[in-house]
Amino acid sequence: MPELTAAQHSILVGTLLGDANLQINKGCRNAYFKLVHGPKQLEYLKWKGSVFSSYFNTLEPYSWDNKWGTSYQLRTRALPVFTKYHTLFYSRPREECRPSVFPKKVTEEILSYVDELALAIWYCDDGSPNVEKGHWRNSMTLALGGMEEAEYSMIEAWFKNIVPKVKRKECPSNCVVLKFGVDGSEVLANKIYKHIPPSMQYKIKDIELEVPHS
Repeated sequence: MPELTAAQHSILVGTLLGDANLQINKGCRNAYFKLVHGPKQLEYLKWKGSVFSSYFNTLEPYSWDNKWGTSYQLRTRALPVFTKYHTLFYSRPREECRPSVFPKKVTEEILSYVDELALAIWYCDDGSPNVEKGHWRNSMTLALGGMEEAEYSMIEAWFKNIVPKVKRKECPSNCVVLKFGVDGSEVLANKIYKHIPPSMQYKIKDIELEVPHS
């Protein structure tokens, strides 16, 4: 199996910063890539599957019902190419993993791989439009969960290189939300809108772009 293309690399990095996971089953050597989304993002899940189509045995999502509704999952075969990324993302020692801190860890190296495509997918996974009081335009927010304080600060500093006036909001559920404001959201959206899949365009609705919304 060949190495990932540049686009696949960026999308994988972006979605691992977001909703996706890499797992190694007990007794196995290699990792598999797992994607889970709800009904509203089923087309987005299928789009991700199409990008990595050669790594799946089937592109028909598996579905099940839970307390949040219906979930849909795609899962690749366990392969060495994903094991490399597992080593990169899952570097947190077991003793540091607590209920509010996940095994995935964000590092400076990982952030160095975040280009505009990776950033677009990260936002599609964990970002949300937000209606600003007193404005007809939406702004953008990004939820960060399951990290240590040093990681939150590192990500906040990284975003300030793009949007200087990032505001950070602490949430009761042990997570942090980055708020980019109306002007900052326009800067961010204009960097990533070309890379946002059609089914996820609603996440940049009513944000001023350099070109009209399609």
